[in-house]
Amino acid sequence: MDTSKIAPCNHEEADTRLLLHAKDGSSKGFKKISIVTVDTDVVVIALRHFFSLGVKELWVEFGVGIHKRYIPIHTLAKSLSKKVCMALPFWYVLTGCDTPVSMFAGRGKKTAWNTWNSLKKATKTFVRLSDSLVLEEEDFEMIQRFVVTLYDRTNPCTDVNECRRMLFTKKQRPVESLPPTQDALRLHVHRTMNESSKFCNATERTMPLRNVLDWGYKKNERGMTVPRWMNQPEASKACQELIKCGCKKMCGARCKCKKAGLSCTELCQCGGC
Repeated sequence: MDTSKIAPCNHEEADTRLLLHAKDGSSKGFKKISIVTVDTDVVVIALRHFFSLGVKELWVEFGVGIHKRYIPIHTLAKSLSKKVCMALPFWYVLTGCDTPVSMFAGRGKKTAWNTWNSLKKATKTFVRLSDSLVLEEEDFEMIQRFVVTLYDRTNPCTDVNECRRMLFTKKQRPVESLPPTQDALRLHVHRTMNESSKFCNATERTMPLRNVLDWGYKKNERGMTVPRWMNQPEASKACQELIKCGCKKMCGARCKCKKAGLSCTELCQCGGC
């Protein structure tokens, strides 16, 4: 998981309130509505709710300055289909957004979109989990298959742990380029469900309040709410004998053993300097 762009959890959900105003405008007879934003989240939320708003045209004025453009949500939603728009919030949050959820290291939105298109049966799971508080095992199995395909299109695995083993042992993928473990992925999916449900409730007057500590988060030593990356112990602490470096000369700052706070052994390329 890429943690470099994680923001604190105590953020305002103003972007989820814009569609509530759009719904109010529609109820008063307005058939053409425009929303101004610089946030991609709003585009996703607009697509999710377009078919239920009852408007003919829904525009998003996106960006600023020379980068400003007008996105016809009504046209885009119809081209994607209602089912895809219903599934969009979960897929979008699962693959990374600007809320404190996390994202898959080295896998951007374009790769994730192509993966979804190659695994159409995942759409049903995405629709169900976009506004659900229950993660069934069959849903988690499909999420695992999606993540495996995301990291290795031809891999037949349906288990992310098995996929990690195959990529590490047979394709010599570095640890940083492997998919998350089942443990980490389950926590990530819980955070995704919590966040995507907010997208799906964007047209409701009151948002459901939940204890985020039950949805893949924890309190750190400073009392801030942050993502809980895993429940299992770190490999560097639980399986120290598996860590080895590939340093050919004297180990420096980039040495994997030094980064893990360990001493080099005979398994290392340096021979245990």
